Amino acid sequence: MRPLPPLTLARWGIYGAAGLAALSAWLGLQAGGTLDYVVLRSALVFVVFAAIAFAGDALLSSQGPRPNKEERRQDSPRTRGEAE
Repeated sequence: MRPLPPLTLARWGIYGAAGLAALSAWLGLQAGGTLDYVVLRSALVFVVFAAIAFAGDALLSSQGPRPNKEERRQDSPRTRGEAE
């Protein structure tokens, strides 16, 4: 499995946050909300989901690449019965 390029999750999270903010604004206007309230609510939705996206990307990028099977075998401790 190839690792994700840097900031991939954050980029798609921003796209998703913008879409959810637009959806929030549209639903707020359909419900009869005032324009200033709808814009404030959609900005809050965008900030929250963008923060979640960047946090997820930071968590994924802070973990180093996983070693493959051969590297794991070489790094494993020796068993008790082996002579050095």
